[in-house]
Amino acid sequence: MSALNDNDIYSQNYNSTSGALGAYKQFSSPYLNFDPSYLPQTQPEFIFLDGASKQRGRFELAFGQIGGSCMIGASVGGASGFYNGLKATTLAGQTGKLRRTQLLNHIMKQGSATANTCGSIAVIYSAFGVILSWIRGADDDLNTIVAATATGCLYKSTAGLKKCGLGGAVGLGASLLYSLWNSRDKLAHLRQLNPAKIGRMSQAVQEKRLLITYSICTVLGAVASITTGIAWGHWKLTLDQCVNGKNCSCILYGQYTPSKFLGGNNGACIWVTFGPLFYVLFCISMACFHGYRVLFSSRSVKTRTVMSKNEAGETVQIRAVQVDDTSPLPKAFWVTLSVLTAIFTVYALIHFAIFVGGFYRTCDQYKKRLEKQLAVQGSVLPVIHRRLSCQSVFDFMDYMEIDSGRGFRDGFIYTGADLIIGIVAAGFAWVLFAGAAFVNVQTARKTE
Repeated sequence: MSALNDNDIYSQNYNSTSGALGAYKQFSSPYLNFDPSYLPQTQPEFIFLDGASKQRGRFELAFGQIGGSCMIGASVGGASGFYNGLKATTLAGQTGKLRRTQLLNHIMKQGSATANTCGSIAVIYSAFGVILSWIRGADDDLNTIVAATATGCLYKSTAGLKKCGLGGAVGLGASLLYSLWNSRDKLAHLRQLNPAKIGRMSQAVQEKRLLITYSICTVLGAVASITTGIAWGHWKLTLDQCVNGKNCSCILYGQYTPSKFLGGNNGACIWVTFGPLFYVLFCISMACFHGYRVLFSSRSVKTRTVMSKNEAGETVQIRAVQVDDTSPLPKAFWVTLSVLTAIFTVYALIHFAIFVGGFYRTCDQYKKRLEKQLAVQGSVLPVIHRRLSCQSVFDFMDYMEIDSGRGFRDGFIYTGADLIIGIVAAGFAWVLFAGAAFVNVQTARKTE
């Protein structure tokens, strides 16, 4: 083997003046033609497949969230069951094998019940998160907040409107706290920014948001109208027993009388059933307008090349591809839409308030009817008037209210669930209209 010489490319990496292997120079490989200074030395560099996201999506995270929720629920439930079992067996004076068996029963029963509850909540939350990520094409804190709020509402929807709202409020509060904690670095960075330097959002992005908002409002308005119409049509002949030619066939704003249960004024059901059709038509027209502009409007692509130098003095060529925004709309258009969406926001709020008021009025009035039909008194009365949910009251109404002489109910429906679905749809439609009004006002202010 020949000795290293000065002409050998590998010998240049050693200092020969020291008579031995001296100070090591930076090694230059004949097979890799790149500057090692380009490699980051401060943090690791991860390699991802082309087109792959640099973080796990909602669908991948769902499996861990569901499994983790079940394990946490089983642990908490098992601990609670063990504590309750100790108390129960101590009060019963049980010892030995009997006490151990009872403890295991308490642990398994409470643990499985809590695990089932936590797992169900995790499944609903993950499903909402995946659907929102797929629809919006983004995975951010907004998906977390909406998914958590919808999960709380859906999970407690069968317990009545109050419990449904309380569940949604709990989900909203928990998701807001999580989002604020998760975005604490971004919030700290925003406090240091100059508001004048924050770039405004492109009109195309705003129109995409409005397209999704109007489309969802269309579906929600249709659901609110259809559910009310179903309940109204099912009960109108049974409840319409007013005298003097009055029409009291509405399932909303029912009235209790000592002899029979009457429906509310027909105008309430007409308003709640056909009222959403006005903003449904508006939402359909605006969704078609923005959808056409977003999907079919011609957009040009501009390419420009920028030359710059890096720290090593080498010239770097950067090619920037910029997609033009959709054709700009005049400021008057956005101002007009801001006024219209603000009006429809108030309109949807009034519709929602009338719907909720009629629902609770019928619920409270039929509790008096139950008091008479069940012949209860004394300490049982607070159970009906304070603890019985409106969902349960309407279930009693479905089974116990007899048909009138003027007609009979065709088939069987779950009146409480039907009306609650309509109320939830009307409430979310109002919230989305408020969001659309905010987007329109924001775009109008930034349009020159």
